[in-house]
Amino acid sequence: MDDPDEMTNQAMSLLHSQCDFGGRLSGTDSEVAAIDFARGHLAGLTNGVLTAHYVSYQGWKSTDCWIEVEGEKLRTIALPCCTALPAGSGDLDILDAGRGTPDDLHAIDDRIRGKAVLVEHEYMFAADHMHRMKKFEAARQLGAAALIVINPDPTSGFVALDQMVRKAATKTGITVQTYAPLLKNSDHYNFAAKGIPALRLIAGFGEPDSKLKCVLTEADDRGLCDAEEIRVAISLVRKMVYLSRNEMARM
Repeated sequence: MDDPDEMTNQAMSLLHSQCDFGGRLSGTDSEVAAIDFARGHLAGLTNGVLTAHYVSYQGWKSTDCWIEVEGEKLRTIALPCCTALPAGSGDLDILDAGRGTPDDLHAIDDRIRGKAVLVEHEYMFAADHMHRMKKFEAARQLGAAALIVINPDPTSGFVALDQMVRKAATKTGITVQTYAPLLKNSDHYNFAAKGIPALRLIAGFGEPDSKLKCVLTEADDRGLCDAEEIRVAISLVRKMVYLSRNEMARM
Protein backbone atom coordinates (compact mmCIF):
# COMPACT_ATOMS: atom_id res chain seq x y z
CA MET A 1 0.00 0.00 0.00
CA ASP A 2 1.64 3.21 -1.21
CA ASP A 3 -1.23 5.70 -0.98
CA PRO A 4 -0.51 7.90 2.09
CA ASP A 5 -4.18 8.80 2.49
CA GLU A 6 -5.26 5.17 2.43
CA MET A 7 -2.53 4.27 4.91
CA THR A 8 -3.70 7.05 7.20
CA ASN A 9 -7.29 5.85 7.01
CA GLN A 10 -6.21 2.31 7.78
CA ALA A 11 -4.09 3.47 10.70
CA MET A 12 -6.99 5.45 12.17
CA SER A 13 -9.30 2.47 11.71
CA LEU A 14 -6.86 0.20 13.57
CA LEU A 15 -6.51 2.81 16.30
CA HIS A 16 -10.27 2.94 16.85
CA SER A 17 -10.54 -0.85 16.80
CA GLN A 18 -7.92 -1.18 19.53
CA CYS A 19 -9.41 1.61 21.64
CA ASP A 20 -12.82 -0.05 21.47
CA PHE A 21 -11.50 -2.94 23.57
CA GLY A 22 -10.89 -0.61 26.50
CA GLY A 23 -7.85 -0.67 28.79
CA ARG A 24 -5.29 -3.40 28.18
CA LEU A 25 -3.86 -4.07 31.63
CA SER A 26 -2.26 -7.53 31.66
CA GLY A 27 -4.71 -10.29 32.55
CA THR A 28 -7.90 -8.41 31.69
CA ASP A 29 -10.47 -9.59 29.19
CA SER A 30 -9.89 -6.44 27.15
CA GLU A 31 -6.18 -7.26 26.89
CA VAL A 32 -6.95 -10.78 25.65
CA ALA A 33 -9.39 -9.40 23.08
CA ALA A 34 -6.88 -6.81 21.89
CA ILE A 35 -4.15 -9.44 21.49
CA ASP A 36 -6.50 -11.71 19.55
CA PHE A 37 -7.39 -8.79 17.28
CA ALA A 38 -3.74 -7.91 16.68
CA ARG A 39 -2.86 -11.55 16.01
CA GLY A 40 -5.67 -11.88 13.49
CA HIS A 41 -4.73 -8.66 11.71
CA LEU A 42 -1.03 -9.51 11.49
CA ALA A 43 -1.75 -13.05 10.35
CA GLY A 44 -3.62 -11.58 7.39
CA LEU A 45 -0.59 -9.71 6.12
CA THR A 46 1.27 -11.28 3.20
CA ASN A 47 4.82 -10.01 3.73
CA GLY A 48 5.86 -12.30 6.56
CA VAL A 49 4.96 -15.18 8.85
CA LEU A 50 3.43 -14.45 12.24
CA THR A 51 5.08 -16.28 15.12
CA ALA A 52 3.83 -16.13 18.70
CA HIS A 53 6.26 -16.52 21.61
CA TYR A 54 4.69 -17.52 24.92
CA VAL A 55 6.44 -16.70 28.18
CA SER A 56 5.51 -17.09 31.83
CA TYR A 57 5.45 -14.09 34.11
CA GLN A 58 3.96 -13.10 37.43
CA GLY A 59 0.55 -11.51 37.18
CA TRP A 60 -1.04 -8.76 39.26
CA LYS A 61 -4.38 -7.04 39.40
CA SER A 62 -6.07 -4.53 41.65
CA THR A 63 -9.33 -5.56 43.32
CA ASP A 64 -10.08 -2.11 44.73
CA CYS A 65 -8.29 1.16 45.41
CA TRP A 66 -9.41 4.44 46.92
CA ILE A 67 -8.31 7.44 48.96
CA GLU A 68 -10.74 9.20 51.26
CA VAL A 69 -9.94 12.70 52.51
CA GLU A 70 -12.28 14.43 54.95
CA GLY A 71 -15.15 12.18 53.96
CA GLU A 72 -14.65 12.60 50.20
CA LYS A 73 -13.69 9.49 48.24
CA LEU A 74 -11.22 10.40 45.50
CA ARG A 75 -10.84 8.56 42.20
CA THR A 76 -7.55 6.67 42.13
CA ILE A 77 -5.67 4.05 40.12
CA ALA A 78 -3.44 1.55 41.88
CA LEU A 79 0.22 1.63 40.93
CA PRO A 80 0.80 -1.71 39.13
CA CYS A 81 2.46 -4.40 41.25
CA CYS A 82 2.10 -2.46 44.51
CA THR A 83 0.81 -4.15 47.66
CA ALA A 84 -2.13 -3.31 49.90
CA LEU A 85 -1.90 -1.86 53.38
CA PRO A 86 -1.43 -4.63 55.99
CA ALA A 87 -5.07 -4.39 57.14
CA GLY A 88 -6.40 -3.63 53.67
CA SER A 89 -7.01 0.00 54.57
CA GLY A 90 -5.99 2.47 57.26
CA ASP A 91 -5.90 6.07 58.47
CA LEU A 92 -2.67 7.79 57.51
CA ASP A 93 -1.27 11.28 57.72
CA ILE A 94 -0.36 12.71 54.31
CA LEU A 95 3.05 14.32 53.82
CA ASP A 96 3.42 16.56 50.76
CA ALA A 97 6.92 15.97 49.34
CA GLY A 98 6.53 18.18 46.28
CA ARG A 99 8.17 16.67 43.22
CA GLY A 100 9.34 13.84 45.44
CA THR A 101 12.67 12.83 43.93
CA PRO A 102 14.83 10.51 46.04
CA ASP A 103 16.90 13.54 47.05
CA ASP A 104 13.73 15.40 48.08
CA LEU A 105 12.61 12.45 50.18
CA HIS A 106 15.97 11.96 51.87
CA ALA A 107 15.94 15.65 52.80
CA ILE A 108 12.81 15.03 54.92
CA ASP A 109 13.57 11.45 55.95
CA ASP A 110 12.82 12.17 59.62
CA ARG A 111 9.17 12.96 58.74
CA ILE A 112 8.33 10.11 56.39
CA ARG A 113 8.01 6.94 58.46
CA GLY A 114 4.46 5.65 58.76
CA LYS A 115 2.93 8.33 56.53
CA ALA A 116 1.39 8.48 53.08
CA VAL A 117 3.91 10.44 51.02
CA LEU A 118 2.49 12.68 48.30
CA VAL A 119 4.68 13.15 45.19
CA GLU A 120 4.12 14.56 41.71
CA HIS A 121 3.64 12.61 38.51
CA GLU A 122 6.11 13.99 35.97
CA TYR A 123 6.07 14.64 32.28
CA MET A 124 7.69 11.42 31.11
CA PHE A 125 9.19 12.42 27.79
CA ALA A 126 12.05 14.65 28.89
CA ALA A 127 15.71 14.24 29.82
CA ASP A 128 15.20 15.18 33.48
CA HIS A 129 12.25 12.85 34.05
CA MET A 130 12.28 10.99 37.37
CA HIS A 131 10.34 7.73 37.14
CA ARG A 132 7.68 7.14 39.78
CA MET A 133 9.19 3.76 40.72
CA LYS A 134 12.37 5.51 41.88
CA LYS A 135 10.21 7.70 44.11
CA PHE A 136 8.31 4.63 45.30
CA GLU A 137 11.47 2.74 46.20
CA ALA A 138 13.00 5.71 48.03
CA ALA A 139 9.80 6.25 50.02
CA ARG A 140 9.59 2.54 50.86
CA GLN A 141 13.18 2.44 52.09
CA LEU A 142 12.52 5.46 54.31
CA GLY A 143 9.57 3.75 55.98
CA ALA A 144 6.59 5.36 54.22
CA ALA A 145 3.32 3.48 54.69
CA ALA A 146 2.01 4.51 51.27
CA LEU A 147 2.88 6.57 48.22
CA ILE A 148 0.37 8.82 46.46
CA VAL A 149 1.32 10.08 43.00
CA ILE A 150 -0.71 13.08 41.87
CA ASN A 151 -0.95 14.71 38.48
CA PRO A 152 -0.09 18.41 38.92
CA ASP A 153 -1.55 19.26 35.52
CA PRO A 154 -5.27 20.01 35.21
CA THR A 155 -5.67 17.13 32.68
CA SER A 156 -1.68 16.07 33.47
CA GLY A 157 27.13 3.63 20.94
CA PHE A 158 23.86 4.17 18.61
CA VAL A 159 25.56 6.41 16.09
CA ALA A 160 24.24 4.56 13.02
CA LEU A 161 20.71 4.61 14.41
CA ASP A 162 20.95 8.35 15.02
CA GLN A 163 22.18 8.90 11.48
CA MET A 164 19.37 6.78 10.05
CA VAL A 165 16.73 8.76 11.93
CA ARG A 166 18.18 12.06 10.77
CA LYS A 167 18.37 10.82 7.18
CA ALA A 168 14.73 9.69 7.27
CA ALA A 169 13.73 13.08 8.64
CA THR A 170 15.57 14.88 5.86
CA LYS A 171 14.02 12.74 3.12
CA THR A 172 10.49 13.23 4.45
CA GLY A 173 10.88 16.90 5.29
CA ILE A 174 9.84 16.24 8.90
CA THR A 175 11.67 18.02 11.71
CA VAL A 176 13.11 15.46 14.13
CA GLN A 177 15.48 15.85 17.06
CA THR A 178 17.36 12.97 18.66
CA TYR A 179 18.32 12.46 22.28
CA ALA A 180 21.15 9.98 22.71
CA PRO A 181 21.39 9.10 26.45
CA LEU A 182 19.28 6.03 27.19
CA LEU A 183 16.26 6.71 29.40
CA LYS A 184 14.99 3.82 31.51
CA ASN A 185 11.32 4.76 31.23
CA SER A 186 10.18 2.73 28.24
CA ASP A 187 10.28 -0.82 26.90
CA HIS A 188 12.80 0.16 24.21
CA TYR A 189 15.46 0.45 26.93
CA ASN A 190 15.43 -3.33 27.54
CA PHE A 191 16.56 -3.88 23.96
CA ALA A 192 19.02 -0.99 23.90
CA ALA A 193 20.63 -2.16 27.15
CA LYS A 194 21.46 -5.47 25.41
CA GLY A 195 23.08 -3.68 22.49
CA ILE A 196 20.12 -3.99 20.14
CA PRO A 197 19.56 -0.66 18.37
CA ALA A 198 16.19 0.58 19.59
CA LEU A 199 14.48 3.93 19.77
CA ARG A 200 11.25 5.50 20.91
CA LEU A 201 9.55 7.91 18.52
CA ILE A 202 7.91 10.73 20.50
CA ALA A 203 5.91 13.73 19.34
CA GLY A 204 6.37 16.14 22.22
CA PHE A 205 9.69 15.22 23.85
CA GLY A 206 10.67 18.01 26.21
CA GLU A 207 7.39 19.85 25.54
CA PRO A 208 5.27 19.66 28.72
CA ASP A 209 2.37 21.53 27.11
CA SER A 210 2.00 19.03 24.25
CA LYS A 211 -0.67 16.34 24.04
CA LEU A 212 1.72 13.90 25.68
CA LYS A 213 0.96 15.47 29.03
CA CYS A 214 -2.29 13.47 28.87
CA VAL A 215 -0.52 10.08 28.84
CA LEU A 216 -1.78 7.88 31.71
CA THR A 217 -4.52 10.36 32.59
CA GLU A 218 -8.28 10.24 32.03
CA ALA A 219 -7.77 12.52 29.02
CA ASP A 220 -5.64 9.86 27.29
CA ASP A 221 -8.04 8.68 24.60
CA ARG A 222 -8.42 8.48 20.83
CA GLY A 223 -9.66 12.05 20.66
CA LEU A 224 -6.07 13.22 20.97
CA CYS A 225 -5.15 11.57 17.67
CA ASP A 226 -5.24 13.77 14.61
CA ALA A 227 -5.34 12.14 11.17
CA GLU A 228 -2.75 14.53 9.73
CA GLU A 229 -0.39 13.83 12.63
CA ILE A 230 -0.87 10.10 12.04
CA ARG A 231 -0.06 10.60 8.35
CA VAL A 232 3.16 12.46 9.19
CA ALA A 233 4.19 9.78 11.68
CA ILE A 234 3.54 7.01 9.13
CA SER A 235 5.65 8.81 6.52
CA LEU A 236 8.59 9.05 8.90
CA VAL A 237 8.32 5.47 10.16
CA ARG A 238 8.02 4.10 6.61
CA LYS A 239 11.20 5.89 5.61
CA MET A 240 13.01 4.67 8.72
CA VAL A 241 11.97 1.07 8.03
CA TYR A 242 13.01 1.40 4.38
CA LEU A 243 16.46 2.77 5.29
CA SER A 244 17.07 0.20 8.01
CA ARG A 245 16.03 -2.64 5.70
CA ASN A 246 18.49 -1.47 3.04
CA GLU A 247 21.21 -1.18 5.66
CA MET A 248 20.59 -4.76 6.83
CA ALA A 249 20.72 -5.99 3.23
CA ARG A 250 24.25 -4.60 2.91
CA MET A 251 25.47 -6.37 6.05
